[in-house]
Amino acid sequence: MSKPIITTHKEMMLEKQRLEALLEAQKELLKLDVDGIKTGLKPATNVVSFFGNMKKKSAANPLLGIAVGLSTDILMRKLLFKRAGWAVKTILPFVMRKVTSNLVSNPARPGILGKMVKKFA
Repeated sequence: MSKPIITTHKEMMLEKQRLEALLEAQKELLKLDVDGIKTGLKPATNVVSFFGNMKKKSAANPLLGIAVGLSTDILMRKLLFKRAGWAVKTILPFVMRKVTSNLVSNPARPGILGKMVKKFA
């Protein structure tokens, strides 16, 4: 697109208005693109935030955390992975212990547990 030759003050003001309108349209287009990207990444951010909570210990009710962790550990190692290799017996109970303690200690997430209860009830 070639630049128009501006000879008068009025042409300059019209060009300024055109450029400001173009700038606003570009800003709106950029905002829509960013909103689309945020919407597309929403499931990934939910997963990252869920697994990000695994680093924290459950300080709300430590007795409940210990009970859930111990029962998950025993259930996984002794019953479910009785014939599995040492790597599976070591890693998977640790991950499942963190996931179950997360689910039990965060009752503000009724979505996951509520869906499971409705599905099997």
